[in-house]
Amino acid sequence: MHNYFLTTHEVTLFKNSEAVKNTKLYGNLYEVISNFQGKKVDSISQIPQLDETAINVLVNDREALKESVIEEWVTIGYSYDPTQHAHCNLCHRDNNKYVFYVRNNKNQVILNVGSICIDRFPKPKDFNIQEGLMFEDRTQRSFMNRASISLYEFSQYAYQFINVADRYFSLLPILLPYNLYYGMQESISKMKNLYNDSPTTYLEQILVEWRVYWELKYNANNFVQDNIRHPFICRRKEIDWMLEHNKIDLLDTIAQNDGVYTYDTIKHIYSESIIIDYLQLIIRCNRSPYFIYGKYDNESIEVIFNKNGYTHQIHFQITLHDLIKYLGCYCIMIDNYTYGTDDIIRIAHIQNIQSNIISIIDYTVNMMFGLYCEFLYDGQENQLFIRRLKDGSIAKIDTINFLISYQKLIQRPDDKIKKDLKRIINSIDNWMSVSTQIKNGIFKKMASLYTGNRIME
Repeated sequence: MHNYFLTTHEVTLFKNSEAVKNTKLYGNLYEVISNFQGKKVDSISQIPQLDETAINVLVNDREALKESVIEEWVTIGYSYDPTQHAHCNLCHRDNNKYVFYVRNNKNQVILNVGSICIDRFPKPKDFNIQEGLMFEDRTQRSFMNRASISLYEFSQYAYQFINVADRYFSLLPILLPYNLYYGMQESISKMKNLYNDSPTTYLEQILVEWRVYWELKYNANNFVQDNIRHPFICRRKEIDWMLEHNKIDLLDTIAQNDGVYTYDTIKHIYSESIIIDYLQLIIRCNRSPYFIYGKYDNESIEVIFNKNGYTHQIHFQITLHDLIKYLGCYCIMIDNYTYGTDDIIRIAHIQNIQSNIISIIDYTVNMMFGLYCEFLYDGQENQLFIRRLKDGSIAKIDTINFLISYQKLIQRPDDKIKKDLKRIINSIDNWMSVSTQIKNGIFKKMASLYTGNRIME
């Protein structure tokens, strides 16, 4: 057996993965491999442009590199090619009947691979069902290719076939066009209802409907092969998300557009899976000099405000719904789209946390001193006060409302912030005098609260 320096599957994976682009770890490996025209590398002499770092990785640390690359990929579905002309992008074998699709989660590249090469990739939870469906499909095709089918023969398979059809439909990797999607759904439903009513009485009608389904399945496989690489096709996880969240009208609208998203539909898809797919793209479109993205969960994502003068980062949150609806949909659909600070401020929600409040107090301490006032903050109770320096009177202000108001000011020049702080102070009419503070037993507590480190101008 010939020992290639780089096998066909290694060349393909390295060309289509993001990890290899790390020049610090892998030198110029990606640059050289991406320009290599062959399917495999017989010897290192075929790629003399490799630098020392790249050669060292391939010779001494190749398995770790391959593990890092493989982690980027996920299996997203399979289909059947009746022409048997399917080509495995990994080993370049032709004449595959069954094709699996794998997608790179970092760059959205999709490869189709055969039933042997698929074992190189991580498997989804339902992969065993997909493999089972391949076996069942062979049985069904053998049955349907017979010159004639008797009702007795069909009776031996009817229950099994109907269940397999149901599972196949629920695992289609992309959304089918409206008529095909609901045609398959209706055909499967008819067969199930007829079988549940009386499998013997309605066996002939079930067989007739099975032939209808079989034609629809043929069309579905062709559609999957032709459209799974469409950049805006609706995929399985989003189909399941819409069904789970009872967004049937949205699913119908997308299906009526042949399963392809538009602005008006993708902005309503805010599943965690679509955020994972497009988060890096959304981050790259951000041109704000102040905001960066932080951690996220299945409901929201953190955005962090950094600006000189704030002693802590200011933490905001954006719901995934708003991120996709107001920013993400444009990042996905428009090449070279960008957005900035104003766009983020418009949909972000400042968090009511201690570090945010303290940072705002520290930033505005000189402004407040110029207004002959200061903020007082009770961290234990998360309560915010303003104290007038001329007479020591205090006023409690609503922390949440203050943060919401300050959010609108945060990127403005300091003189604008100071002007608005003055407006807030002038709007207060319920000041508590020092004597009242003493009477109520809170004077000493007020004297101990956080005021920031005043820096005199």
